[in-house]
Amino acid sequence: MKNSEVLAILIAEHGRYCENCHYPKDGDRLDCHHVLVHNQKRYADILTNPINCCVVCRTCHQNGIVNGHEFRVRFLKKQVERLGFTDIANWYLGLPEKLQATNSWIWNLLMNINLDSLGEELK
Repeated sequence: MKNSEVLAILIAEHGRYCENCHYPKDGDRLDCHHVLVHNQKRYADILTNPINCCVVCRTCHQNGIVNGHEFRVRFLKKQVERLGFTDIANWYLGLPEKLQATNSWIWNLLMNINLDSLGEELK
């Protein structure tokens, strides 16, 4: 998919607001931001995906706040709530081994989220 196609899907699903600052952006420029794994041309087909991307305003995109670890963790947790653990885990496991190795934090956090939710179910 192209960035513009993913952006259109995300806006249709979640509205015209920035995933970081949450301000509505009716006339403002919105960007498709690769969150969990940053875009790399050779892997664009698997990385430009609604699981890995979110809508951000130009200000948040340019100031780099959406590249920080805190934002990435918050986004991953939100994606698990939106899409479910299985969809996120399958996307991660479909990444090339090189990307899995350099982004193992995703899998580690997914395992913690899954264990936490299992603990809640047992209460």
